[in-house]
Amino acid sequence: MRFANGRTDSYAIGLWRLSATAPLTLLPTLTVVRRTARRHDEEMSIS
Repeated sequence: MRFANGRTDSYAIGLWRLSATAPLTLLPTLTVVRRTARRHDEEMSIS
């Protein structure tokens, strides 16, 4: 955001990029966490 703000004197570009990046980062995070939690639950139920 600092780069965009310094070049354009506006936070708009940085905020737009952040709003696009956040969901793209959240999606794989949720899928990996769910998969890991499911695997852990399965291992615990087998034991």
